[in-house]
Amino acid sequence: MDWATILTTILAILKFTGIGLSMAFGVLALLTKYRDDDGNITRWGRFALIGVFASGLSSAAAQSVELILSNKARRDAEHRTQLELEANTRLLTQINRGLNPLSDVRASFWLRVSLEHPELRGFVKRFVTSVNPLIARWESDASSRGDALAYPSSKDMNGKVLTVNVRQDSPLFPQEGSERFAYTVFENTTITMRFYRTPIEIRQFPHYGAIEPSRSVRDPDIEMYFEQDDASPWDINLEYEPATGTFRVRGSSIFSDPNYWRSSGEIVSLLDLAGAQVFITAGHTLVSFEEREKRVHPEVDSVVLDVGSRKGLRFRGARLIAHKDPVDGQTIYEYRFPKSFEAAVAELQ
Repeated sequence: MDWATILTTILAILKFTGIGLSMAFGVLALLTKYRDDDGNITRWGRFALIGVFASGLSSAAAQSVELILSNKARRDAEHRTQLELEANTRLLTQINRGLNPLSDVRASFWLRVSLEHPELRGFVKRFVTSVNPLIARWESDASSRGDALAYPSSKDMNGKVLTVNVRQDSPLFPQEGSERFAYTVFENTTITMRFYRTPIEIRQFPHYGAIEPSRSVRDPDIEMYFEQDDASPWDINLEYEPATGTFRVRGSSIFSDPNYWRSSGEIVSLLDLAGAQVFITAGHTLVSFEEREKRVHPEVDSVVLDVGSRKGLRFRGARLIAHKDPVDGQTIYEYRFPKSFEAAVAELQ
């Protein structure tokens, strides 16, 4: 028997006791004389006085118990309301998670490539020699817009070419046979995004630094790969900036196949990214495993993520924390999402 049941029983007893005392002393008042002829209180009067106090105490006790039970009922009702509110919140969260699943995930990216490697200088010389006359023609003739293989992707107000876009099937693009390393750098460049539901320190990231027995690492909650589909060979192009001589790998809406994701099940919706963390790495397929020194580590300018109907989540380079790997020199880019989903979406627009 719980204490609420005990108090309810006591309340009933007190109420009936109060009723009984009131009836008894009411009858006593009709049948007896409280004072004698001298005005003194008689023995029955003293009984009546004690009865009045006893009846009052019984009523006060009953009122106190009733107040206790009323407060408990109110607290229980508030607790039930809170539980219902939490249950409804969880239900709405699950509905929202279902409305914002991690599906049809695509990434567009711009990666700066350093071409200082000796094996790349030949390509750079050939490319600049070939593209400069085209740029001169595009700038002198406003109607000249290039073709599908190579064209000025942006100009300033005076018609000066700011960037040139070169498709993989263009003669300007590195040639697979004669410029194998340059071809590998541009054609096979990929990015990987590794998400953590609860943020970690960089030393806990398994792809940073040397693995040591004393080092504690944590695997990501979801790992996504974005690499060119052989069926869409024009998803990754070369972008050239004449004014600075900058070369970029430009990926356009690269699809990440969920069949190849590694997932712990902690992140299944965009809503799960609130307060989460992502590490972005970029690289290219090695020319051969015997020549591991032949690697060019691209630098991330920006990555734009499209998830289902949610488009344009832009991870700008200025918002990314860069960590230089002490072993191979690769840059690992970190971004921490704001605590709320709405704030994260607003910041990434």
